[in-house]
Amino acid sequence: MAIIHFGLAFAESYFTINGSRALHLVITSDEPAAASILYSFDVTLQSTNKAYAQTFSVSMPEGSTKVTVPFAVPLAWANDFAQNLGDTAHTDACGQFWATMVAHYTMYAGSQQFTNDYKGYQASLSATVDESLVPTAGTLSAAQADTVVPAAWGIWVQGLSTARITMTGAAGSYGSTIVAYMFGNGAPQTENYADLALTESGNVTIPVTVQDSRGRTATADFLLAVEPYTAPALSGISSRRCDENGAAAEEGAYFLAGCTLTASALGGKNPAAVQCAWKKVTQESYGTAVTLAPGTAQKLAAALEAGASYDVKYTVSDAFHTIDYYDYISSTVYLLHFLKGGTGIAVGKAAEQANLFDVALETKLRRNVSVGGGLCVTGGLSLGGTDVGTALAGLGTVSASACTLYTAYLPSASENTLQKCGRLVLGRLHGTLQNGSQQPWEGETYQVATLPEGYFNAAFPALAFAYQNGKPCKAYTDVAGKIYVVPAFDGYQDTEVFTIGVV
Repeated sequence: MAIIHFGLAFAESYFTINGSRALHLVITSDEPAAASILYSFDVTLQSTNKAYAQTFSVSMPEGSTKVTVPFAVPLAWANDFAQNLGDTAHTDACGQFWATMVAHYTMYAGSQQFTNDYKGYQASLSATVDESLVPTAGTLSAAQADTVVPAAWGIWVQGLSTARITMTGAAGSYGSTIVAYMFGNGAPQTENYADLALTESGNVTIPVTVQDSRGRTATADFLLAVEPYTAPALSGISSRRCDENGAAAEEGAYFLAGCTLTASALGGKNPAAVQCAWKKVTQESYGTAVTLAPGTAQKLAAALEAGASYDVKYTVSDAFHTIDYYDYISSTVYLLHFLKGGTGIAVGKAAEQANLFDVALETKLRRNVSVGGGLCVTGGLSLGGTDVGTALAGLGTVSASACTLYTAYLPSASENTLQKCGRLVLGRLHGTLQNGSQQPWEGETYQVATLPEGYFNAAFPALAFAYQNGKPCKAYTDVAGKIYVVPAFDGYQDTEVFTIGVV
């Protein structure tokens, strides 16, 4: 009995399951079937994990060396093609068909019959599922994830609110499972929620994407109405002596206090208040503050002394910020004045302090100036015609206050310092970034600390930059003084954050 060689293969090089398309098994022999030589075959087709199977029994037609077996793959088989294999030839492949065959060889010689079975034939075919089999995005909801904005207000506030966006009910299709969630521009994560800082105002759209085990995605958008917010600010500050009728008077015992307020009322939930307090320049503490009505000059019964100068402090505050502004009221104008019984000398004002040369007039020195002691600049500073601001005032003063750590992501910091040089504030944090029991993800945003009141400027958020394991990554601050880090790669990491700002 001659040895006949058989073959088993798929007609397709790749297959997509859509519920109606048929794949084709091809059976071959190297000798044609004949009346005296019969070939029959038992073929079993199975899905990726053997969850589904179909058996075929076919015979080779006489005179033929090939027979094709078609099979319309039911869509239910997609349940066993649920994991993206991502092979090199087909990156969207999510399973394989497996086929095995037993060949039966029967030969007739006169009245005798000879039968033999051949086993071990097998073939495989990579497959995917139709593009319509995508996951279903669930239902999105938002909850307040911070205590900055009072919950009773029932609003979202730009730069202050943090929203916890949660997706529930996301599901795969035909056996696939949800493996990752992406919130906004964040990196894939396994949790179905994320805390997002609301840095924009208006109708803010937050896209949330789910990814299933086949690598397919579905996206749902969540819309939040975010109220615009900026920290309260004062402009047009004016403090000038006046008489009891409010008329300008160099020796007036009263003064007119005025300013213009800019604030975010947030629908009346966040009223801003302005107060004014004053003291002699020689005194340490300000007196009791008086509430002002911004936009109009208000006469204050200050009982000012004609021979004294005064510091005036304007304080604006809302539910989130308290900011001080300072002004000055001169004494009676004198071309030159000597302190009685002392060594104080003043130009353009009354002398008030011993051992002090006090000038209240614009001054221009046309020759070299030598400073043998410390130099303090409390106003603008120009060197060579270039304004270098007031950041050099009071160099060397170090704040005892440090950044408040956000311990969910930065439990401790070996370096947690702030240094204020006049209006310049420098900060440094150094600790290990983490995410509770989860490791931090590349591209996700993590709040690591908050600058204390008086060490940030809501109108000009501080610059920030960071290093993680010695490599640079993104960092920034917001109008509330919060410091954020966006990792450049996944995993727990040593993190250094530096901030620089002007107050």
